[in-house]
Amino acid sequence: MITVEINNIIEKASLKLPKPPEFGFILGSGVDVFSNINTIASYDFADLFGIKPSISGHSGSLTFGYAPGSEILIAVLKGRYHVYEGHSLDVVTLPLQLLKALGLKNIVLTNAAGGIDQSFTPSDLMVITSYFDCISPNSHGVLDILKAPPETYTSKLLDLALKLIKDDKAMRKGCYAAVLGPSYETTAEVNMLKILGANAVGMSTVPELKYALANNIVPLAISVITNVWGGKTEMGGHKEVLEVSKIASKKLESFLCQLIEEHSRQVV
Repeated sequence: MITVEINNIIEKASLKLPKPPEFGFILGSGVDVFSNINTIASYDFADLFGIKPSISGHSGSLTFGYAPGSEILIAVLKGRYHVYEGHSLDVVTLPLQLLKALGLKNIVLTNAAGGIDQSFTPSDLMVITSYFDCISPNSHGVLDILKAPPETYTSKLLDLALKLIKDDKAMRKGCYAAVLGPSYETTAEVNMLKILGANAVGMSTVPELKYALANNIVPLAISVITNVWGGKTEMGGHKEVLEVSKIASKKLESFLCQLIEEHSRQVV
């Protein structure tokens, strides 16, 4: 997606903000936070980009407003595009490209993920500190997962999040494996990911994380653990994923409000 096209989207939508958004939040399957912000503008993905997300739990809306109790402008994206829907990486990162053009400074990426680490329980939150990219092949058309360690990233938001969860046993940290999907993983695949060092697995987030890192947007990525492989709770499908995401959303919003508040203190 070239800059001219992004500018056309902004012009067509008459998208004018009083200032650049300080934070953006991309919400994964069933994740629902910041629904009651002081809204100043709201748009449907279909109207902005001409494409509606096809996955349940991804309504496809972009809302700008002020974070609860503050004058911090945020952007809340309910839903995302996935490669397994048949989209290119340019389309997957399209909403983030738009926010970059609007001057976005920080992005928090969330997703619903399956827990590989059996110490996890459904509705846990995991701060992603490293990742395997099993979505994007290298220049030779193959995945690097079997010959390369997980990729790490650094950012001020990640450092702040790790500081905030230091003494919180309900918050986890770990390695996220992003796979193409859309089917859930087999036992053999889960065992392989476990051996390689992954703590959770999902089908998104890494393309956006890589885009943010390459484009001077400060990122943080968080997984909502919706089920745990081999745990006591019976494995479910997408319906169960949405239900657990809804349960975890209250805890996630509380953490994100704390993150925004602490970040604003440090900026000042």
